[in-house]
Amino acid sequence: MISGSEQCSSAPMAADPTDCAEPAVSADEQPTPSAMSELWNINIAALSLFARPIAALLKSHKRTGKMKNIHFQDNQFIDLESHYLFNDSIKGKGAENVKQIEAHKQIVLLGAGSGTYMKRALKQPGKSLLVVEPEAHLLALLFSHYDFSQAIAQGRLHLIITQCNNPALEVVSLQSCTLELQQYYAHWKGDFALIKSGSYRVHEHFFNAIIEAAHVWKQLGYTFKGLDSSHPLEKHEALEQEKEQEQKKEPNKQSHAPTQTTPSAAPKTQHDVVIITPRCYIFHDLALAFKKLGLKPFLVSIPDNSNNSFNTDQRFLKTLKEQSSRLIISRNRSAFETRNANHRAQLERHIDTPIAHWWWDTPNIASVIDLEDKFTRQPHLAFARDLLRVLPIGSQWLPAGAQSRFCTPDYQRADSQARPITLSFVGQSRADLLINNVSILIKSLADLIDPKYREMTQEFNALPGIVSIYTFLARLSKEITPTLEQTAKQWPKQVYYLRYILEMCTTGAFRLAAIKTLIDSGYDVQVFGDEGWVKHQIIPKSHFRGVIEAEALPSLFKQSKINLNLNFMQVSSAINPKVLDITACGGTVLSDYRPEVDYLYPDAALRPFTFETLDELPERVAQLLSFDLNDHRQQLAEFTQRDHSLLKRAEWIAQHYHLS
Repeated sequence: MISGSEQCSSAPMAADPTDCAEPAVSADEQPTPSAMSELWNINIAALSLFARPIAALLKSHKRTGKMKNIHFQDNQFIDLESHYLFNDSIKGKGAENVKQIEAHKQIVLLGAGSGTYMKRALKQPGKSLLVVEPEAHLLALLFSHYDFSQAIAQGRLHLIITQCNNPALEVVSLQSCTLELQQYYAHWKGDFALIKSGSYRVHEHFFNAIIEAAHVWKQLGYTFKGLDSSHPLEKHEALEQEKEQEQKKEPNKQSHAPTQTTPSAAPKTQHDVVIITPRCYIFHDLALAFKKLGLKPFLVSIPDNSNNSFNTDQRFLKTLKEQSSRLIISRNRSAFETRNANHRAQLERHIDTPIAHWWWDTPNIASVIDLEDKFTRQPHLAFARDLLRVLPIGSQWLPAGAQSRFCTPDYQRADSQARPITLSFVGQSRADLLINNVSILIKSLADLIDPKYREMTQEFNALPGIVSIYTFLARLSKEITPTLEQTAKQWPKQVYYLRYILEMCTTGAFRLAAIKTLIDSGYDVQVFGDEGWVKHQIIPKSHFRGVIEAEALPSLFKQSKINLNLNFMQVSSAINPKVLDITACGGTVLSDYRPEVDYLYPDAALRPFTFETLDELPERVAQLLSFDLNDHRQQLAEFTQRDHSLLKRAEWIAQHYHLS
């Protein structure tokens, strides 16, 4: 929240200093203190009935007193006091904005401004107003000056309050806001006007992204009537339409040209299942499993870090139409997820084929927001039971499976061979990511919840090592949970994001601390991964073995007395698929505990070995090294290959979706 000139002084002026001029409110229009209290109570009562979360949010940001003016001078805000009114005194597009309000039944107001545009729009019966405002304090102030209760009760006034206090929270807010706006636009059938209010400039970057999104959606097939024709995308579309018209006229100009027959569309290729995935051995293996079942799979590989754009989406949709199938399976929501909030394409709405999104990771905030859209609400598949609470109704648990290269008969020979490696671990350090995420987390906690959290930066920087960092993060996670639960009532998406980052930090620190603990206890742990393990002094260089090729993993698992699995960002209930791969090929695995291991391996005597705390880890390793585990390894491999292979999962999918 902007509360003083220090925070506002860096806000730039709009490129056009006249594009959001808004009528001023005279001193005579200011209500008395008793009238302010009455107006506030009336408005909050209406919101409590028809928009309860908004009411709670505004009550926590209540302000009273007279509104002051804000003027723009030399690209800076001046005269900003605790109670304020946004008033651009420059004459310009104010009259044009009023015309737009008069001309359209639905208005999207970018910033609440002084409240005068709000009053003008709602004064006319039958008009609907949607106000997008990142400053809850400003809205709270307006609700103590004007009576909006009837408009709220009639469903004509809608509010979107966002958080833009730092770049990370702004991205989350933009993702959530663009989805909500797109749903309004679709309901209104594109007949709306986008109006910049006087407070537009406080979060100009945020509002410009919303304007950009509306123009992009028009390219995707939405019909909008109230967009600025001077926008670059609109000019581009006009040029494209002119070219198209010229091309249609061209044959008439050259009548002597031979007539060419338009080639017929290429015939569609029919597959049983199309699999969409980034570079991922697991889903490549799933395609092979379908082939073994006599089905026709088609694999669509997409870049790991692809971004949304109109052209890439069109190419993707063209591929799916050309390679038609009875079922589409994607890892998580690969290629469907909205990575660029300005370009929310809702690709599922263009596809008639049933889609099974199979989740192998915790959904990030972009996917959680996407899942609120009606086009994504068909049931999904979840590799973890805990995921079902965030996926659409009807989603089913389908756990991970061991890949075919680990499900080979030679696991029996592995029992008799020598195991020269005492302990091995395969995984990236992600130490740089941990440091960056802790910085984002602390700043976001301070901006969203309480400035006191900024003091944690100094405490974190003073921590002596990775074990103490993990202890710090584990304690923070436990202590802040009640606060996050309370804050989620007002900012659910932002809190989900913070929990996601906190979990990423905590589990990331845990795996580093676990390896450090074992090495400090005298165990020879061989670590395969990125240079960050040595760069950040997590392990001595003598324990580092670099990156291992995927083809060499079965051999490593068989040659290691103990293979460590340390879950990173796994859903709390699920074990890493690597546990199944290790057990399937005859290796011994020791993993931090996850409840689903009990579901997958119901016999307590025939399960992968687990531990729960760093303190018990060294002793657990000592116990395992003291036992002959050959029989256990063989029986576990037989059970895993029989019940938990990817081929088994492919059989279930084929039966469930009637592909067989």
